[in-house]
Amino acid sequence: MSEKILYLDCSSGISGDMFLAALLDAGLNQKKLVEKISKVLPKNIRIMVRREKRRGFTGKRFQIENVDDKIERGLKGIKKLLKDSGLSKEITRKSLEMFDELAEIEAQIHGIKKENVHFHELGAIDSIADIVGAVAGVKLLGIEKTYSSKVNIGSGTTEIKHGRVPLPVPATTELLKRCGAPIYSTGMETELVTPTGALILKHFVDSFEIPEMRILAIGRGFGAKEFKKSHNFLRVLIGTTQKEWSEEEVLLETNIDNMNPEFYPTIEEKLLSAGALDFYKTPIQMKKGRPGIKISIICTRKDIDKLSEILFRETTTLGIRIQKILRRKLERKIRKVKTEFGEVEVKMAYLNGELVNFSPEYESCKRLAEKTGIPLKMVYEKAKESFILQTSS
Repeated sequence: MSEKILYLDCSSGISGDMFLAALLDAGLNQKKLVEKISKVLPKNIRIMVRREKRRGFTGKRFQIENVDDKIERGLKGIKKLLKDSGLSKEITRKSLEMFDELAEIEAQIHGIKKENVHFHELGAIDSIADIVGAVAGVKLLGIEKTYSSKVNIGSGTTEIKHGRVPLPVPATTELLKRCGAPIYSTGMETELVTPTGALILKHFVDSFEIPEMRILAIGRGFGAKEFKKSHNFLRVLIGTTQKEWSEEEVLLETNIDNMNPEFYPTIEEKLLSAGALDFYKTPIQMKKGRPGIKISIICTRKDIDKLSEILFRETTTLGIRIQKILRRKLERKIRKVKTEFGEVEVKMAYLNGELVNFSPEYESCKRLAEKTGIPLKMVYEKAKESFILQTSS
């Protein structure tokens, strides 16, 4: 079973309008996207999408025209605009989440309360359209995972309401920090990454690497600026990958021989709660004949820092080994089955659409056993029997 993935080539940076233009060039339905964005725009605003050719390449340009919008919106105003728009709950929730983070960052930078933040350029109607459009566009395309290249950030300074500042501007810099984007500059003295572009990276990119994929569509989204000696477009690749093989994960390992073994259950609980996909311990023989324990954790790349910090704080380790792994994973579904004791969840595993394995969920069986006083092993066996009967009938 395949999943749809998106790859962003940020060699010319990224902005909200470039992102939308690139998605449209790659096949995003223009009518449906415009319909979604228009719900948050005043009636006199027009959305313009046109095909352009620059320096030998074709692509699309996305613009909001006839913008005569002088309102300086704060978080409260933007929340009202979105909640009154009639957009779906999912698009509204994600858009609000993105603006809420922007408000938090602006408040941190300027030393004020979040509710007192005014977004200035980011409160403008075109930026609101970019953010809502990004959320709607990713949903309309059915993207399940997003990847990105390293990000070219440009260089130099720019003028904002608070005066002249170095690039990237403070909000953009903080967002790039939060998403862990690897950055570089070719020395071009201009702003290549806008706050809306950085916000898109923060909220959609799962990993900054080139994925294994089968390319289905290519799109180029032009920015407002045209450069004499280089291109200014965001290239996107839309493709598919096999879910069974698509998850490139990371193995964290460390050897410990000087820690109280009573600490391990607490450490395991913290790691699993923080996103570890698996945790296991292996008895090993260490140097000078000392017995030790090897801790192994499987996680996604984005959780490396968080889980490493837990290991450093909660164990006696001085170092962690990190290596990429590729895990083959069957498609999984959860189904509730009725037993004479009550309902139990059963996990089902599929290979090429065929059910090849199943097992009652331990925590579900445990809860029912505690509730009824029935031994756990009986609940487990009844769940298996009920699943077989209900599946074959």
